[in-house]
Amino acid sequence: MRFLLIQTPDPEKATPPSKELYANMQKLVERETEAGILVMTGGISPLSRGGARVRQSGRKFSVVEPGDSREVTGGFAIVDVPSREEAIEAARRFFEVAGDGEAEIHQIG
Repeated sequence: MRFLLIQTPDPEKATPPSKELYANMQKLVERETEAGILVMTGGISPLSRGGARVRQSGRKFSVVEPGDSREVTGGFAIVDVPSREEAIEAARRFFEVAGDGEAEIHQIG
């Protein structure tokens, strides 16, 4: 089963990623890829960098432009594991490297 993990750091503790964090994340990505767990991963830019939030309500479609508020960026991963529990475990391993935050886990495909 494939799962989409969307991670955002704790906004109270969010800081720009260090070189050490990037290096440790690369090691995790390599291990998870070699184990056949990680399908794809990447960072998520703030909405203010060219993104948009869109809404549909009834027949009305709207685009909500990003504000100047402090936006938290994060990352995503697509993992291929046998169960929801193993997707949760993959998220736990990610947080061991990334630090505090929150992740949503959605089954896909």
